[in-house]
This record gives sequence, C-alpha cells and structure tokens, in this order.
Amino acid sequence: MAEAGLFAYQALDPLGNAIRLLTLLPGQFSDDVYLSIAHEKLQDEKRTPYECLSYTWGSVEQAQEKVYIWQKSPANGSDVDSLQFLYVRINLLTVLKYIRLLDAPRVIWIDAICIDQLNITEKGREVARMGQIYNKAAQVLVWLGPEDESTPMALETIERLSAGVVLKWDHRNCNTIPGSEAEVVEHRPEESKLTPQHWISLSKLIQRPWFRRLWIRQEVQLASKVLVRCGYAEIEWGNIEKVIIFIEHKVSRAYISAEDILFCRSLFPYLGSDSLTYTLHRSSLCNYFDTRDLVYANLSTSSAMKALQIKPDYTMTAADVFKDMTCKYIQRFKNLELFRSCDLQSLPQGFMSFVPNFAVPKSESRLLSVYAHAGSRQSFVDTDGGNIEVKGRIVAKIQNVSMFQKPLTTSTLSSNNHMDLIKTYHQWEPEGLMTSTTYPLGGTLLDAFIMLLSNGSCKETYHSQHLPTIQESKESFLAAVWSRGDANLTKNPKFKPYLGELMSDRRSEIFFQTAEGYIGASPADVQDGDIISVLVGTSVPIVLRPVVDHLDAYRVVGPCFLQGVMLGQGLLGPLPEDWLCVIHDNRKWCFRKQGSEKRMWEDPRLWPLPSHWQAHFCDFDNDNGPCDGSCELEYDKAGQLMDRWFFNTQSKERSNDDPRLDAQGLEAGGIALQSFTLV
Repeated sequence: MAEAGLFAYQALDPLGNAIRLLTLLPGQFSDDVYLSIAHEKLQDEKRTPYECLSYTWGSVEQAQEKVYIWQKSPANGSDVDSLQFLYVRINLLTVLKYIRLLDAPRVIWIDAICIDQLNITEKGREVARMGQIYNKAAQVLVWLGPEDESTPMALETIERLSAGVVLKWDHRNCNTIPGSEAEVVEHRPEESKLTPQHWISLSKLIQRPWFRRLWIRQEVQLASKVLVRCGYAEIEWGNIEKVIIFIEHKVSRAYISAEDILFCRSLFPYLGSDSLTYTLHRSSLCNYFDTRDLVYANLSTSSAMKALQIKPDYTMTAADVFKDMTCKYIQRFKNLELFRSCDLQSLPQGFMSFVPNFAVPKSESRLLSVYAHAGSRQSFVDTDGGNIEVKGRIVAKIQNVSMFQKPLTTSTLSSNNHMDLIKTYHQWEPEGLMTSTTYPLGGTLLDAFIMLLSNGSCKETYHSQHLPTIQESKESFLAAVWSRGDANLTKNPKFKPYLGELMSDRRSEIFFQTAEGYIGASPADVQDGDIISVLVGTSVPIVLRPVVDHLDAYRVVGPCFLQGVMLGQGLLGPLPEDWLCVIHDNRKWCFRKQGSEKRMWEDPRLWPLPSHWQAHFCDFDNDNGPCDGSCELEYDKAGQLMDRWFFNTQSKERSNDDPRLDAQGLEAGGIALQSFTLV
C-alpha cells in the first residue's frame, strides 16, 4: 500500500461509456468515511448494480471535510492500491455517514465525486449522460437532511393524507376516498384530526433546500425507483406526489404557500408539463451554481429539449448557450413561443433581445398561451451581426401606459391582498368605460375591459367547469369589482369563478391603451411608442421597440394580452358572425357556431387547401400510406372530433401542420406579412 495524498482522477476509458462507481465501505457513524473507486461500462448489462445519490451540495466554502478513497494507481509496471483523500462539503460527508451500512459495502454514484468537476471537457461530456446514469441506477436515494423535531409529525401527515388520495390517469389532479382523512380535509376541514402543527411540520419538510435544487428534477424524474431519506426515516416517493397534488387542488394556502407547492409540483411530471417554456420558467426559480445549467440540467426532462440535441459546453457563455437553445428550438419546432419569456428590461449585457434570460425569474403571466397566431408557424432567417429576421403583422401602437402596476397575489390564513388588486383595476379604468359603445372588432369597451382582466378566461371558450360564462363575468365585475371594493361581495360564492381568475398571478401587471383603441396588459416594461405585433408562430402578441435609425429593426420587449386579437384576428381578421374559437379536450383550438356544440378543425377564415394537399382523418401512423382521400369522417361514432393531418400528393409528405399556416402559405393565401429584424 502506498500513501498518495490528494486524490488524482484517472481518465475515463472508454469515453462515452465508462463511469466511475464508488463503493462506500462499512463503518460506524462516527468513523471516517472510506470509499473505493472503480471504472465500469455504463451500457454493460453485467455492470455492478448501483444507486445514485440526490442531495443538496451546499456552499463551496464548506468543502473542507475529508473522505478517503482507495484507488488502483500504476506503479513500477503494475497497479497498486493507494489511499488518497478528497475534500468534500459537509452535506456530502453527513449523508455518507447516514447511509453507510454497518456490515456491508454500498455501491453508489455521486456527481460531486464521480465527475471531475475541475475538468471542463469531462464535466460537459458527463453532464450530457446524467439522464442515462440516473435512469440505469437500481434506485435514486434522495437525501433531505437529518431529522429535526418536526420530522415525525410531517411524516405522519404524509402517511395519513396519501392513504386517501387516488391520482387521476394524467397525474394532473386527484380524487379522495370517502371516509379518509384526505376526504375530510377536502370537504369538512373543520372535522379533520390534522392540527395546525401537522400542516406546519409538513410545510417545514417541503421547504428543505433539496426541493429547490435545480438538478433534482432530472435525478428523480428519470429514476426507475426513488427512496427518500430524512435522517434514518424513509418516505415513499409516490406518497409525497399524492400529497402534493392533493394540496395543490384541494387545500387552502393557509399553511403551505403556493411557492412551496410550485417547487414540489415540478418534481412530478404530468400530461403537458414538459413544454420547454414551462420547464425553463420553473427552473429559473430553483437554486443552482451555474446559469448555463438552466439549460443543461433539463436536457433529459423535457421532450422538446431532447429533440434539440444540445451538447453541454462549459466554454460557452450563458448568452451563447441561451441563444443556441433559442435558435435550435425555433428551427426545430417552427414557432416563436420562447419569445413569451423575453424581457428587455432585465436583459443582461451580451444578450440579444430575442433571447430570453431564463436566469431571471418571471411572472406566471408569461406562461399564458392563447391563439393569436391562429395556429401558424415559422422559423427565422439569420442576418448580419447575429440578428434574426421573422415575419408577422403590426396590429397596434401603444400610446398610454398606466402608472399603476398590479401587485402579485398574496394569501395567508388571516389575510390577502385581494382588495389591493381590485383597487389597481379601478386605477386602470380607461376613459369612457361605462359610456363607450364601440370597441375595435366588435363589442363595447366595458365588455373588453371585463374580459381583459381575466385574460379572456370564460366557459364559452375553454369549457372548464370552474370558469364563469361571459355573462357571469360581467355580473361579477359590476357587483364585486366595480362596487368600489365591497369585501363581503368578494367572498360571495356566486362571484368566485370570475374573481378567482382576476386574482391569478397568470394575469399581466401593466395596463395600456393603443392609438387604435385597443386595451391590453403586459408583464413587460412597455412604453408609449412601442408597437404590438402578431408574429407568425407566437401564440400571444409580442411588444417590439423600434431601433432608432434602423429601418424595420426592433428589440423584443416582451409578451402582452391585447383584447380582441387573441384568437387569430391580427393575422386572419375577425371570425364570421356567429362563429366561436374554442379549446378542444386535447388542448388544441377548434371552431363551432353559436348554439351548436359540434366542433370542427377548419378555421372558417381560411381559404381552400392547395390542390396538391389533402386533409385526412384516418390513422396518421398507418405504414401502408394514407387512404385514397375518401376519409371524410371528421367525427367518430361518439361524435368526437377525429385528429386531422395533411398529405402532399406530389412529395408524399405527411404533416400534422396545416400547409396554409406557415409564412409562405399565409402569403400565398393573400395575407400581407412584414419582415422584422430582431436585434
């Protein structure tokens, strides 16, 4: 045995397959920690089974604790076991002592040790493989930290609630079992045996730093099995999911805040949760050490990110990493949806305005996706200086921005700021609100203002039972909002659906009017003179700021909600009389006539398909090719709308996208588009 001093990494061989595995040697809690390290092939079925550790690293200043590592090192023509040491942070030393077995070794992969963190090339290569490493582990061991005085009660709360929760198939919501503690909490909370201390203890548990660490989302979402440890106590991962979803939908925010639920909820995927905008928005709220990891930590958690085939490169700046991702996303998916996260006000030096800086947390209002683009799509054209060129239409010019900003909603057990929000809506009152009888594209100014405050959320459009109808929205506004803030009226269950939408943090913060008579709201720092564009491929209007002395050059300010153009009117014009644009059960937009429940995919504003394109309602994935063009059955036997796809009879191309709705197809259909150079 040779004493070799500080641990020296040996290169992984072969590259792209070999990983380092640690063997945690047996010992008492008070003993020094001894490990051995070996290289094995990740893809080898005969590889030693291993666990992965998911934990909070802690501050870099804490890297003063020693662990001892046995490693075979070449000496005099043969391999010799040498005992070396490595400095680690106190958090890692603590977890190793807790999970170490008394009488048996434990094989484990730990990123802080198994990746040479000072080797930038290796770090980038191994970060790209971390999804595979966690997925192939026998289990992922989550370490929340040592127990404290509240831990037993928190675990008791999880067990009692989870026993009565049944998740729905899409994991978006849940039901409760009659007679269970969860059912009592949902329907008769005053009868619950859970005390305020139970809820406080649970809140303390989910406020632990682990839940806010960026990398953990990848670590647990890709795991075949997850075991949670808090000290020596174990928690079933599935029970935590049940409780979090239950609290999200069934429990007031009296003891557990919306922020805490947000962090925990993002750990559990559900149908629709892997959109890139949602993923990056949630990630920006997490804790991390390197801004570039906002992209790299999500390479395996989002299907959209996987499709971009990004390779981690820690030699690139954060601005270059974000631009690379943004441009690849636009090219791959032919949409500009990431522009919803642009924010000119918070843009750091070195960033192009069309590249969102996801390191700055932004409001929930930027997650709002509507139908301003009418389902259109486009990529971009590179221009000089790293700028890009996109197409769209200018629909309005801002000329009056309110000085009053809507505050974020706050709610505790004893109070909320709902009256402050209502006061802000009064301060936004446009001139002639109650007397103006006209609004661009139809209706009155009052109708437009009522729907603007809720971002158009109504039962007629979205078909959700919790939403108000347009008439109910108007009645609620006049009674509970424009009554100058009667606190008792705001608690009336009759007005709850509309007021609930007004109090949502997915509503924008700044009110403005335009020279054309539109009203709107935005989370961005809009100014008089900014223009509002509907860009092909962007589901909400985008505010642009002209660049002085540069014709058709603009900076992206941010997204907005412009009442009257959110359903494709800015590109295709208003819908014909008696037609409605509504959301389908599969979250796609479709159309129906007033008084009829029969829906259709075809936008009544569109022109006929080009002669070499066919619309089909048969099986898109049929390897035998499309039918002879006779599949005109738009509805199944139950009357449900069938999926539609398109076939090019000349090129034999199949597509889920309407060929009339890319930039070229729109212009061929007579839609005049303008080119915008974004800088």
